[in-house]
Amino acid sequence: MSKLVTPDVQPALVQAPLALKKLLRGFEKFSTLLAVTLGPTKGTVLHARSTSEPELLLDSATIATRVIALPQRAENIGAMMVRSMVMDVHERYGDGAATAAVLSVAALREAVKRITAGANPALLRRGMEQGLAIARAALLVQARSVTGQDELTGIAIGVTNDRAMGIIVGELSALLGEHAAFVIEESYAPHLDREYVSGGQWDVHLADTSFLPEGKAGLELYQPLIMIADENVSKLEQVQTALELAVQHPDKPPLVLIANVIEQEALKTLLLNHHRGVLTVAPAVVTSGLTSSDLSDMAVLVGAQVLQTEQGCPSQSMRQEYFGRARKVTLTRNGLAIVGGQGAPVSIRQHLIGIQRQLQQLDHGHKERSTLKMRQARLSGGIGVIKLGAYSEHERELKKESIEKAFLVLEAVQTHGVVPGGGIAYLACQAAVQDALQESIHEDIRSGLQVVARALEAPFIQLIKNHGLLSPAVVLQEIQDRGSGYGFDVQQGCYVQVRASGIIDSTLVTCGVLEAAISTAIMAMTTDTIVHNV
Repeated sequence: MSKLVTPDVQPALVQAPLALKKLLRGFEKFSTLLAVTLGPTKGTVLHARSTSEPELLLDSATIATRVIALPQRAENIGAMMVRSMVMDVHERYGDGAATAAVLSVAALREAVKRITAGANPALLRRGMEQGLAIARAALLVQARSVTGQDELTGIAIGVTNDRAMGIIVGELSALLGEHAAFVIEESYAPHLDREYVSGGQWDVHLADTSFLPEGKAGLELYQPLIMIADENVSKLEQVQTALELAVQHPDKPPLVLIANVIEQEALKTLLLNHHRGVLTVAPAVVTSGLTSSDLSDMAVLVGAQVLQTEQGCPSQSMRQEYFGRARKVTLTRNGLAIVGGQGAPVSIRQHLIGIQRQLQQLDHGHKERSTLKMRQARLSGGIGVIKLGAYSEHERELKKESIEKAFLVLEAVQTHGVVPGGGIAYLACQAAVQDALQESIHEDIRSGLQVVARALEAPFIQLIKNHGLLSPAVVLQEIQDRGSGYGFDVQQGCYVQVRASGIIDSTLVTCGVLEAAISTAIMAMTTDTIVHNV
């Protein structure tokens, strides 16, 4: 019997100083791809997905997902360090991936120069960490709050590179606030519009379309009684008490029954009473995506008691005070909407505080945040609906991702404020870092501070390079001569006061990008040995 033959894979070791040079080369190769996408006058990268259909890549995050390895193994380790860092930045903040790559490679390049000249990596690291802390503090000093919809729209346009999309995102963000919740409705024809849905909306549908009036696509029920059961409802006794209480009510209001499942004898009884005109009934079932928390939110909004056998309060124990009320409940193919829920304001407020505390415990880019924000929006006012269409699925996905990214950035902007954009906020931090040079007693620590100071220029220089018409050194000198607050508008091709011109960036993103970039450069700089398979 023949034996299975496997390739003889041997690990290879690359040690300092060659290891550091290989890492830097990987940093440079990967960062060069991302750097061309920085700013509004950015370049593009063409990706050969197949022999017949090349893909045009316009943003750094997409490039990072497409490029999964470099052919040279040791260099690839450096490239993948940058890739991991920029993808994490994109996931956390929705923006700043290209800036992070530019900052990180600039810092590592400066650090390698100094190590090659004899600097101690450990002391250099201390200086870089001090420089990072000083620069971050200087960024926070520059921060201020946004002043209105125009600034939000300007930032959204910058993030999406689409004026129409940016206007819609900015408008909804201003209307809905810092924790704006939104849904995207996709279609196949090119289309972009928005809608504001007042009240709470859930993915809940009629248990049987027979409850719909002939020729109608939905039900609108005014001042209904609302029963909420976090369990399956199938027996007559589970709905009988609720029906009797609704019929006995002086106003004989319609009855909305929301449960996990409504079927068998319970559904037949509801249908019979509905069609005989005894009572208008709307039995609704939740989809698999909804949870007990969603039912709890509904109950708080309308002032209902959630019925659940496990909690000692089954459906058959229904009482008049367990009903919730609302000004209007609408059931359509899009789900259930509650407007004017009549829950106690104090209870709603306390419930919102609980959700807000959960939000505060999560990182800015955590996937659970969108769920919590949606729950918050349902209880506090409304939801934005963006109607998005495009000819191809690929185009729709790109536009959808741009919208999601813009809302993530605008949440950070409304929560943490803005700093001057166009690389100017980083340049303004240089003075504080350079001042610290006078206080440092060790030359290598001072070198670490200088590494950070030089790296802070890199985003601005790259923006001017991408503009392509002027020398970065000349433009940098000119804005320094003009004084504080001046920058270069690469779209208009002129020198401006950046804040007054609406060139601003998110404080949270700007700080987070700097921390990620310098930390990644430090990790690479202090690497002594690379191990990879041949």
